[in-house]
Amino acid sequence: RRYLKIIIWQMLLVAVICLIATEPVPMRTALERARDMPGIVVDVGANGGAETALALAHDRRVFAVECLSDAYIALRQRFLGNSNVTLLHACAGRDSELRVLHLADDSSSLIAQNVGFHYERQKAARKHNVARNKKEAVVVVPLDSIVNETVALLKVDVQGFESEVLAGARTVLVRDRPVLVYESDKRFAKTKVSLPEGYVCQHVEGDEICEFKSSHTNI
Repeated sequence: RRYLKIIIWQMLLVAVICLIATEPVPMRTALERARDMPGIVVDVGANGGAETALALAHDRRVFAVECLSDAYIALRQRFLGNSNVTLLHACAGRDSELRVLHLADDSSSLIAQNVGFHYERQKAARKHNVARNKKEAVVVVPLDSIVNETVALLKVDVQGFESEVLAGARTVLVRDRPVLVYESDKRFAKTKVSLPEGYVCQHVEGDEICEFKSSHTNI
């Protein structure tokens, strides 16, 4: 019996280590930096829900925005009945408009050339994407027009469209000064991210984590 208990404890230890290893490090770091800030977490490009789940584990309510219809359906199933998660099937951007989402599963992008790299191109060529002509019509809305609550943390992962999302969240950024974490993949075509005066950013495992620090300009 003692041997069995040791085996069980070893298995639990391995499970915990695996869980920690698979957690999104930039998001965990951003949540820690926002721990004393009031407000919700806004997860733009929620995809499989890893960052949303992590925010929930840190006792945050989450407003999750997902552009891709398949991913949105999966999110609904994953967080069904969770009153701390609000899901929106839309893309975030600078303006309210209709656009085309170029399909490549979890690498889908509003920028066509960003699904043309090696791994993204392989995903785009999968049968279910080809069957839809590798495209999906989507609605784009600015976060400023839909987020009325105080925001403690804003996460953005949208395959090169980050600057447009942040341009449409200018009021939120100035009003609440949330911690910001956004994807910074140099492969993707994108315009330069411009943040309100006072934000300072640090590169962490492929993402930028930005905090409001002072009156210095950060562009």
